[in-house]
Amino acid sequence: MTGLGMGNWLGATVNIIILFVTIVAIGGGTIALVVWLVRQLIQRDNNPNKTAFDIVKERYAKGEINKEQFEQIKKDLA
Repeated sequence: MTGLGMGNWLGATVNIIILFVTIVAIGGGTIALVVWLVRQLIQRDNNPNKTAFDIVKERYAKGEINKEQFEQIKKDLA
């Protein structure tokens, strides 16, 4: 009878291992691509040309500092 020998079992096992490795590689590649894209987007938001005053304005807009602190820092930077 064909299909019941040890050679077919071994071949099926090798095929399963190859399939598993392929799936893991594709999954790992997908995860790496997503991580890379997120890092690119984060770096794009961190503009290296921001001035100190730009940063203070952002902090004031976010509510991290109050008006008095904003005015004092603005005077200090002028």
